[in-house]
Amino acid sequence: MIKLCTLNVKGLNNKDKRIKIFKWLDEKKKSICLLQESHLTHTLAQTLKDEWDGDIYLSGQHTNKQGIAFLIKNNIGITVNNFNEIIIGRQASIDIKIHETELTLINVYGPNIDDSTFYETLQSFIINNQDKNIIIGGDFNTVLNPLLDKKNGNLYTHPKNRNILNNIIENYNMIDIWRTIYPNESKFTWHSNTKPTIFCRLDYFLISESLCNIIDTCNIKPGFMTDHSLVELKLHNIQPERGPGYFKINNSILLDTQYQTQIKQEILNTVQNNKDANPNTLWEVIKGNIRNTTIRYTSFKQKETHKLETETIKTIETLEKQLHQTNTNDTTDIENEITLKKQILDGIYHTHLNGIILRARAQHVEHNEKNTKYFANIEKRRSEQKTVHKLVVNGKDITNRTQILEEQRLFFETLYKRKNVENNTLFKNTHHALNQEEKQLCDGLLNEYECGLALKEMQNNKSPGSDGITIEFYKIFWNDIKTHLINSLNYSFNNENLTTLQKQGIISLIPKPGKNLESLSNWRPISLLNNDYKIATKSIANRIKKYYHQLFQNLNLVS
Repeated sequence: MIKLCTLNVKGLNNKDKRIKIFKWLDEKKKSICLLQESHLTHTLAQTLKDEWDGDIYLSGQHTNKQGIAFLIKNNIGITVNNFNEIIIGRQASIDIKIHETELTLINVYGPNIDDSTFYETLQSFIINNQDKNIIIGGDFNTVLNPLLDKKNGNLYTHPKNRNILNNIIENYNMIDIWRTIYPNESKFTWHSNTKPTIFCRLDYFLISESLCNIIDTCNIKPGFMTDHSLVELKLHNIQPERGPGYFKINNSILLDTQYQTQIKQEILNTVQNNKDANPNTLWEVIKGNIRNTTIRYTSFKQKETHKLETETIKTIETLEKQLHQTNTNDTTDIENEITLKKQILDGIYHTHLNGIILRARAQHVEHNEKNTKYFANIEKRRSEQKTVHKLVVNGKDITNRTQILEEQRLFFETLYKRKNVENNTLFKNTHHALNQEEKQLCDGLLNEYECGLALKEMQNNKSPGSDGITIEFYKIFWNDIKTHLINSLNYSFNNENLTTLQKQGIISLIPKPGKNLESLSNWRPISLLNNDYKIATKSIANRIKKYYHQLFQNLNLVS
């Protein structure tokens, strides 16, 4: 469990107060703290690290006003990759990594005047980093919903600030997480000393919508030695234990002639070495060897590419150094060499980016900007969104990975359990039937033509099943594998039993938009089936399709 908090501390220059607040936060087991109005400068950084027993990142120029700070405890598996002062003493960000999950945290200490430029700066930062998982916390000095977040005084102060903040929420997939959990509740984080007392919820967290599934709770709690409340955000199971995963062919290697040669030779060798095997066994051995050859080759290519990238970067650095140090006017040769090396480097990055875009299912690149990190983060976020971190079953919270998997099994097994259904009623009013010749044409062994036609009609860029062999692979190597695949399918038909892999499907859960993901009823299951099975069923469907209107012309079917 990772616990974040935000707190306006009203100054930490006093050592006694500072140590007490640090101790208090430590006892509350806060992992990451976003502090505002810290009144601290970089000169105290090392002293503060010792007092806090962890890392501290400061932004501020004054010892009597403004200032923000990030506090991160030691030994909790958090790596800080970048610290950025957006507005000194007012806005700053850190990029962190918790196990394999990357987050960008933004600490905000908003102005107590209606200064639109302040939040326009924040909005610009979010626009430039919207591919990231973002958590914004702090004292915003602005309420988002005056009717719920403020009591007494002028309800509608700071309209410019509020409009920009609500625009950030609406247009950049951010949510006010506390308000999402407590949609109709009024609770405040600050109150005035005036009469009547003015109450406001000025302190809150805005988070990327994609992070909702890893949020456990968000609570407002009493502060300490300050007139602001502490807002706590708990992240559960931010990096669940991963399963072994399953093999998937990277389609980017399919046109590699060296890879094609190795695969073709591997198929020939496998057939030669398994002459006595039945068609099902032979086909599964062929696919197993395709898998092994692909893994070896892609591993080799990755190492080769990494080596080329490293050497190219070093060469460019050396050439640029020569260019800067040369005293001659004719530097054409060096410049041409640098251009050539940069083209090689661009090619490496381009190939890598295309693979990421493919896996992320990106449909377009906005303004033709191919940003590798952008698409890599999309890929990570989509994987994160498809992970069930927590379930509520019969009022009980379940976060244990094994228990979650068991609940998934029970739920969908019950939902899709075979039921006895009366099938005759659908067809009792039809007088159309196939004659014996037509029946024979719809039945029987598969042939090369109809399997090839089915393959041609199947869409590219679809996730494969448990064998990991994509439809693009089948199309490119069809002449090499068609005989063995068709023999296997016909052998299965004659023996009334597909191979184990041909019968398998991988069930993946997709979250329903805007639903409570702690209930399994709000996850949509999809089955990823192997392409052997898809080719067979597509071929059979094409046979039946010829007689569809003949059989069902008088039936009113709902499409």
